[in-house]
Amino acid sequence: MDNSAQSPALINPFMPGAGLQPVELAGRNYELTLMRTLLGQISLGYQGVGMVFFGLRGVGKTVLLRRFAAMAEEAGMIVMQMEADGNAETESSVLREQVQRARKAVSSGETLAEAGRHIASVEVGLPLKLAVGFTADDTTESDPYSNLEKLAEALKGSNRGLFLFIDEFQQMNPDMMGRLITLQHTLGQEGLPFYIIAAGLPNLPGVLSESRSYAERLFRYRQLDNLSGEESRNVFQQTARQAGRSFTDEALDALQEYADGYPYAIQAFGSSAWDASSSTPMDRDAVANGLPEARELLDEGLYHSRWQRATPAGRRYMEALAAVGGDAASSAGVAAYLGKTSSQLSKTRAQLIEQGLIYMPLRGEVAFTVPGMGDYINRNHPPSSEPYDREHQ
Repeated sequence: MDNSAQSPALINPFMPGAGLQPVELAGRNYELTLMRTLLGQISLGYQGVGMVFFGLRGVGKTVLLRRFAAMAEEAGMIVMQMEADGNAETESSVLREQVQRARKAVSSGETLAEAGRHIASVEVGLPLKLAVGFTADDTTESDPYSNLEKLAEALKGSNRGLFLFIDEFQQMNPDMMGRLITLQHTLGQEGLPFYIIAAGLPNLPGVLSESRSYAERLFRYRQLDNLSGEESRNVFQQTARQAGRSFTDEALDALQEYADGYPYAIQAFGSSAWDASSSTPMDRDAVANGLPEARELLDEGLYHSRWQRATPAGRRYMEALAAVGGDAASSAGVAAYLGKTSSQLSKTRAQLIEQGLIYMPLRGEVAFTVPGMGDYINRNHPPSSEPYDREHQ
């Protein structure tokens, strides 16, 4: 019987998907050390500060946030997790659910996972006084912010912390964002162990400061960039080796050039090269033969859906941005390309920013939130007409 189909060496270890945990998490040792340090401080009875991580789409923010949450649970902390989407009703519902599970975990000493399995079985005949000042007849409709404060009060002096991990924080409903920032500020001043650990796009620090001016001093901020060349090569090689194969140096040179340190692209190009060859070590031909699959993975996994979300006016703006600067350009340059002033395009630009498709890295500059978006547009959706200044020369 041929068992080759079951061989681990035939299982592709690369994972080009949103938020999927990679086999090899390289280039994030500093961030992991920050989290370990925070957990260590809390475990020894010291107070720490919340952290905010920001960067472009596909650099591994969600992966890192989930790793942090797992580390916190392993350290005995109380962990809540949510992803912001801007819908006040949905976000409030998720927060209440997470707070309810955290209450159960704090009162029983369970992990949050265990609390989630048991929370529905709490009997509510006679009110049952919990260790955190709640009664069992409290419902999920109660004020989550007040409940978070009670939870933090209950944990004071226990060498445990209450963590709220928030992904896509820049999209959160402004009222909820402001209240959570205020809560972090207030509880921190009172010495209560409540910590927001959040991730979002490059505009997140500015959004937080606009919500509450003191937010810039409230968190520890860390930008997540692409990996270095050495880190990229390490991801490719170590991921392959853990599944029983390897790459030649020439293949690594090519993979490094194509992926350019972009974590999502590393997984895509690694996956396609793996699929294109059954030999080991995999050579440069495997990389070349896998290029069409890699491009398709990137186009369909990253770019196409974002292009589809834009309005016709938004797409025209994105076409101009791609034509003028690739992934980044001046607002004035985009406006000139379209034959308009920057102020005339302010509504379209603001809508694209709100949709998370572009951001403003500096005043007067615009850029795509996904690296390589400009190349995708230039390859698949070139401008339907010549730029204004060429048409009217």
